[in-house]
Amino acid sequence: MNKIKPPHAFTWLTMPDLPPIPEHFIERGLRIIDDNIKDFARNDKLGRDIYGIYSKRTRKLVKKQEEVDPVFQVSYDLGEDWDQWVKDNITPKYYDTSVRTVASYADNATDQGPHTDGAKLKLYYLIDPGSADALTSFYVQPGHSMVRVFDNEYDIIYADNMDDLVLLDQAHFPARTWILLNSYVIHGVEQAIVGRRTHISITFPADIISHSIKFK
Repeated sequence: MNKIKPPHAFTWLTMPDLPPIPEHFIERGLRIIDDNIKDFARNDKLGRDIYGIYSKRTRKLVKKQEEVDPVFQVSYDLGEDWDQWVKDNITPKYYDTSVRTVASYADNATDQGPHTDGAKLKLYYLIDPGSADALTSFYVQPGHSMVRVFDNEYDIIYADNMDDLVLLDQAHFPARTWILLNSYVIHGVEQAIVGRRTHISITFPADIISHSIKFK
C-alpha cells in the first residue's frame, strides 16, 4: 500500500481570514453536549467515535515516571445545515466535522494523551478552553520524523509514555479563532483540563489545503 504524502513541517497556524462560526451553531453544539455527556460514564453514551472505542477505559499514560489516567474526546454531529455551512464557507471537501468535548472515567484526569489523527489536517475552533492553564503540546518521538507518514486517515499513533517524547512546541490556543492543526505531528493537551474543553473541528486531506480551503 502506498503511503499518503504528508504536509510540510509545521505545528499550528491561526487562520484569521476564515469566517467565524455563527453563534447559533455554537449554541447548538453546547446544547448537544449538555444533553449527552452528563451520564456517559454510566451508560457509555459517548457519541460518534470514528476511531472505535480504543483507550476509553484502558489507556494509561506515563508522565514524570507515574502512571496517570487520560481524558479523551467524544464527538457529536451538528446537523445537515452545519455541513452545508462548512461546504459553503470553508471547504467543500472534508472527511469529518463535529463538536467535540473531553471526558474521562477517572476523576483526577487532566491530560489528553499524545497522539496523531492519521493522514489528515484539522481545522480547530476552540469554544471553551477548559482551563486557562491548558496547553496544546506537540512532540517528536526519538528516531522518527516530526511529521509522520500514514497509510490512511484512520492510521493513528498513540504515544502513551510522555517521558519518551521530545517537546517541540506548546501553545494556549486562542478561543473563537480558526486554527490549522498539523495532526500528522504527535500532539495532546496537558495541564489542568479541569473544565469542559470544547471545540468544533473539520478534518480534511492535506493535499487540498492549497486550493480548497477558502481564504477570504
